[in-house]
Amino acid sequence: MFRFVLNVLVLPACLLLPSASALCPEEPAADDPCTHVNDWFTLKSLISSANGAVILCPFDIAKTDRDPILLRKGATVMCRKTSEHDECTIRGEGEHIRSTSLDQVVFSGFSFKESDEHAVYIQSSSPTNVHTFCDCVFEDNRRVDGVRGGAFKTEKSTGVVNIASCTFRRNHCASFGGAIYTRSNFTNIVDSTFVGNTASGPGGAIAAAKYADLTITNSFFNENYGEKSYAIIIKPCKLPCCRMTVSERREAQN
Repeated sequence: MFRFVLNVLVLPACLLLPSASALCPEEPAADDPCTHVNDWFTLKSLISSANGAVILCPFDIAKTDRDPILLRKGATVMCRKTSEHDECTIRGEGEHIRSTSLDQVVFSGFSFKESDEHAVYIQSSSPTNVHTFCDCVFEDNRRVDGVRGGAFKTEKSTGVVNIASCTFRRNHCASFGGAIYTRSNFTNIVDSTFVGNTASGPGGAIAAAKYADLTITNSFFNENYGEKSYAIIIKPCKLPCCRMTVSERREAQN
């Protein structure tokens, strides 16, 4: 067994490093009531109109149109899992989630698969709002038209984006950021895994634009390739809150 561990730390005194447990809501208990959904239109309507917390039973739903679930207000949407194999899965073409919410948005326990756009696109116009994704999977999303961000994209008007205990696997972008392209004020990536993501441009796993503050803590990167083989690319970020913490581990059998 060969193991390679790389730790990079650039940390001016600014903000405290968050933990996944501090960022994420408590998971629903196995006996908590949950809402059953069986088709895309019901799911889209339910989440788009959510007011407060919504707990969904596990599902695997294929989109039947290209329109995303549009969030204009705050919501907490959680999947009630009774085993480690349970998922609330959205799969198919087009965006899955687009948020313009000025309030707090949380998704927990979701899987986003097989999109040909950004599976999640955050374009809120509030510098103080918070979007948090916990225990989510982004898999086989492929953006091939040159727009940045294979699975996940945030615009520069967005406030705080937290990605905690998430997995990004085999996502691709024909431009920057095979898995993630971020322009938000603050992006915190904690306890997450990036495997097999690729980009034709820079940042096989992650690309952070100018003025984006990116923090990566206790996360794992393996076989992510972009231009010049860089897994992560960061343009000059704004001061005084410019920092990155990366933990990388690669394992291979001899």
